[in-house]
Amino acid sequence: MKKIISFSLILLVIDQLVKLFIVNTINLNQTLMAIPNFLYFTYIKNTGAAWSILQNNTTILIVLGVIAILLLMYLIKKENPTTVYKICSYSLLIGGILGNLVDRIHYGSVVDYIFVNFLDMPIFNLSDMFIIAGVILIVYEILRGDKDAKLSSN
Repeated sequence: MKKIISFSLILLVIDQLVKLFIVNTINLNQTLMAIPNFLYFTYIKNTGAAWSILQNNTTILIVLGVIAILLLMYLIKKENPTTVYKICSYSLLIGGILGNLVDRIHYGSVVDYIFVNFLDMPIFNLSDMFIIAGVILIVYEILRGDKDAKLSSN
């Protein structure tokens, strides 16, 4: 549990520092090109979830975020994960959910800023990437089975 909480908090701090940098250096709705025709940084405020689902329902999204964190903490306590995949996946999920939750509480919306000009993707942020990576690791572990190496207790 301590490893997961520690990793989650590190991810949260990284996410919030990047968002603070974006908010302080890019104007709202301004776009900066990083890689022509592919990667852009566009600062927007998203009052919804992915693809603006539940747009302007910040209170509901805050409640859902808190419920998700509590559910994950319950699962962690019940399962006591020791595999690298589970520790990383839980850390990524919690860190990502916390990053967007802090935004919703602090700004009333989520700070999104990464736009990849590929397959009509929405603008997203580092927290979103953490959540997706956590889900991918969970799916990978499920497909992989019990072949995971246990982490040492050190």
